[in-house]
Order: sequence, then C-alpha cells, then structure tokens
Amino acid sequence: MSTPVYEVKKIPGKGRGVFARVDIAERTRIIVERPLLTAPEMPCHEAETHIASKLRSLPKEQQRQYLSLHNNSPGKYPFSGIFQTNALPCGSETKLYAVYATVSLINHDCMPNSSPNWNRHLNMQTIHALCDIKAGEEITVCYTNAVTTQERQVYLKQHFGFDCACSICSLSPVERTLSDIRRTEIERMNEDIFSDHLSSFSPGVALNKLYKMVQLIEEEYKRASKAPVSEVYHNAARVAISYGDKARTTVFAERAHKLRVICTGKDGENAQRMERLMSYPASHEYYGLSKEWRSGKDAVPKGLSEEDFEKWLWRLD
Repeated sequence: MSTPVYEVKKIPGKGRGVFARVDIAERTRIIVERPLLTAPEMPCHEAETHIASKLRSLPKEQQRQYLSLHNNSPGKYPFSGIFQTNALPCGSETKLYAVYATVSLINHDCMPNSSPNWNRHLNMQTIHALCDIKAGEEITVCYTNAVTTQERQVYLKQHFGFDCACSICSLSPVERTLSDIRRTEIERMNEDIFSDHLSSFSPGVALNKLYKMVQLIEEEYKRASKAPVSEVYHNAARVAISYGDKARTTVFAERAHKLRVICTGKDGENAQRMERLMSYPASHEYYGLSKEWRSGKDAVPKGLSEEDFEKWLWRLD
C-alpha cells in the first residue's frame, strides 16, 4: 500500500486537521475511506440508541476513533451527537449518512481546496483536490451552502461550535459585502434554474443567464468554482439538447465532465453521467422536445478564436 499523501495533525485551539504531507496536484484522489459507522436519518432520541448499539459491535480501535471525534452536543447525546456533528451523506439521493476516521477530521473553509464525494461504485467516501495543494497546507472542505457571511457564521456556530476565520470570512467589511452580494446573486440564479423558471425563458435568454452565472461563480469561488460551474454547464447542456442542438450539448457536457472528473474522479457518478451525455447526446430525456436548434455532433465549429467560439457556444450577439 502506498504512503498516504496526507497526515493528521493537532492544531492549537482547533483540535485536529488533515494536512498535505507532500505537494498534491489538482484532481488527485487524496483520500478514499470506508465509513466507521452508518445510520439513516432519524430523530435524536432514536439515533442515540441505534448508534450506541452499532458502536458496541465495532472493534475497540474503531470505537476509539469514533469517540475521539468532535461532539457539538456532548451532554444530551454522547453518541448520536458525534454522528450529527460529523456525518456526510452517502450520495446525493439518499437518507443514509456516514462518519469516518479521517474524512470526519477535515476542517471547514468557505473557499475549500478539496471536494468530498460518495463513490457508489466503491461504497466509499473520496476526497479530491480542487487545486494544487502545497506540502504542509491544510486540506479543507466546505460544510455549508449558507450564502452570506452572517448566515454561514450562524450555521457553523450552531452545528459545529466554531467561528469561521477563513480567508473569506476574514475579508475587510467592504470586500465581505461584495462577496455576499455575489453569492446572493448566484443563489438567486440557482433558484431560477431549480424552480423551473429557466424553462419559462426563451432558450437564448436561458443560455445568456447561464453564461453570466459561470462568470460570477468563477469570480467569487475561484479554486472552489469547479463543482458549481460544472452544474451550470450541465444545465446549459439541458437547454441545448431540449432544442435538438447536439453540437452545443456535446461541448457543454464535455466541459462539465472535465470539471466533475476533478471533483469526483473518472468513476464518480456525475462524471460518468456527463461522459454518457457527451458521447450520446440524443440519449438525454429532453432530446426531441424541440428541433429549433437542430444540429449534429459534428457541427461544432473549428478554427475559431476563443472569443468567437464562446460567442457561438452561448449564442451571444
């Protein structure tokens, strides 16, 4: 077995954290780990009994690892409190959660350098580098989707018991306000998309909104922009394929796939979904709803400048 590229270290006043032991390149699978303990979503009083029972069945070393994790509700719920403080979902469409010996030690940052992902093929949790990480640098993930600085601070204090002092939360008041404005606008645009408001726009307007969203996400999230931008590309592919445009669908899916490989690995479920769409755009359920933009995969233009290609792709005037 190869030596891990990470190590667990104590942080004065902060407990423990996971650090890069060597330089780690973007898209590296830093950690792949089986759960210590899994449990479904349930009320706290039921979870306490359920988790205590499962904990007793674990080997002593795994019991020690579990009990050493932070508990934000230590008095009333000594066992389920640990679980609620540290659990991650086992996939995006599940009510099963898991706690890990190492992954659960990774600390939060509002601008994380790594991404957690449940790999359903391995039945394990993976952590991938979103950017190059220098030896000695702490490996971080984001614990919350809360939008503004104040909302994040309240959520993190309530659920995990700490005040975030990351690079974003430590910005000057003016810079923090600008960050909050960008994140609020991104969230508003997300709500338009996921509440099906996008379908009420003409396809050209929808693509224009998604194009602006990519610019805003990249400006605000920088190294942590890959996962949300990949979702925007996926939505752009949905717009294109619903109007019969295989050429643009292929490009959008290819871009989404490239970013999702960084976040999840080639065997990540979302990466594989985008690979299928990239290869077989007509297989998408939205294909054939309209033929207004009908094109073949081979209609992607060649020889254009980067600026002109983006204008073609997003149908910019």
